[in-house]
Amino acid sequence: MHGMHTRVATLYLLWLVNNTCALLYNKHTDDCEAWVFEKPPLKLFQQSVCSTLTLVCKKRSYLHYVSECYQSH
Repeated sequence: MHGMHTRVATLYLLWLVNNTCALLYNKHTDDCEAWVFEKPPLKLFQQSVCSTLTLVCKKRSYLHYVSECYQSH
C-alpha cells in the first residue's frame, strides 16, 4: 500500500468554538461528528457546545476526543 492514496472521508467544518471543539459533517456517511479537543475530567462531565449541536443532525454517531488521537504507543 506504500505510495497509494485512498479517500476515506470528506469532512466539512460546520462550527468551531474557541478552539475547544469542532462540529464536522461527513459527506461519505451523511452524519455529523463532534471533535472535542480535550476530554473533560470525569467529575466535570458535560457536553460541549459542538456535541450538543449534533442534535440537529440527521445522523450523529461520533464524538472524538482529539487528544486521544495523538497518543503515542
